[in-house]
Amino acid sequence: MMTRSRFRMFLAAVVFCGCATYKPLYVADDYAAAGVRTIALLPIQDVRADPTTKLDLESGLRRPLIKKLERRGYEVVGSTLANVDPFAVQQMSATRLAGLGNPGADATMAVFLEDASHRYFVMGNHFKIELSARLVDRASGRVLWHDKIVHSSGHGGLISGLVPVKAGGLSSATSTICGGIPKFKPNSRASDE
Repeated sequence: MMTRSRFRMFLAAVVFCGCATYKPLYVADDYAAAGVRTIALLPIQDVRADPTTKLDLESGLRRPLIKKLERRGYEVVGSTLANVDPFAVQQMSATRLAGLGNPGADATMAVFLEDASHRYFVMGNHFKIELSARLVDRASGRVLWHDKIVHSSGHGGLISGLVPVKAGGLSSATSTICGGIPKFKPNSRASDE
């Protein structure tokens, strides 16, 4: 039987752990002043050392990213990169990265798939994805936001092979990485909501 003090400690732990907010690695102090309304989202750059896990980068990552950015109030415009090495894009300076993408956008966003693995084992499976991203102001060439996340998901048990772990992991990873970008406010101010 749980004593009253243990119950209070348990309740406090649940409340405080549930109230934790996600903070990205970097958000520029003057992010709101940059007035980013339109983002040119480059194609997802696959920079994995071992690309054996097959992923549809367009429907699995890029389209969900577009939807989540739009929910945060941004207009997302398409951009293409022809014959550009993904590793070169990852190593580009912020000013060079700002020059890529749609010239009508306020900022350029590059997302890098750094790792993805899907392992099956007896009575279970595990999926891990690692993403990093940078948002660069096209006018100044400065990094306005960047983040890196590692997301793991998995299931065990008799029906684990029937549970779509990979799709759930991709969705959670895109939600997490977009969750760190401040929401757009119509009066050109962003907030950390």
